Amino acid sequence: MSQPEARAWWADVEELRDRIESRREAELGPAAPVAQPVTARRTVQITGRPAQAPAPRPLVAARQRSPRALDAATRRPDRIAGWAALLGLVLVLVSTATH
Repeated sequence: MSQPEARAWWADVEELRDRIESRREAELGPAAPVAQPVTARRTVQITGRPAQAPAPRPLVAARQRSPRALDAATRRPDRIAGWAALLGLVLVLVSTATH
């Protein structure tokens, strides 16, 4: 868009804006500036001492591993051996392809 076209476009926009504002003022009356209420800032006073000490956490025994995870690994050792063999084959193929 060239400079004269841009100015003509802006003049049209300004004319429309003026019409809209004058119509609104006629319908609603003169617009009074809206004052926003002033609210106090929420502040926190740091004293270095907590208002109330947190409740002590109960002592909990260390979590033990689920026996299901161990069972799943030992139940099908042939599946683990198959994945190991497949991984070995892939590593051999990658090493021969890059050498």
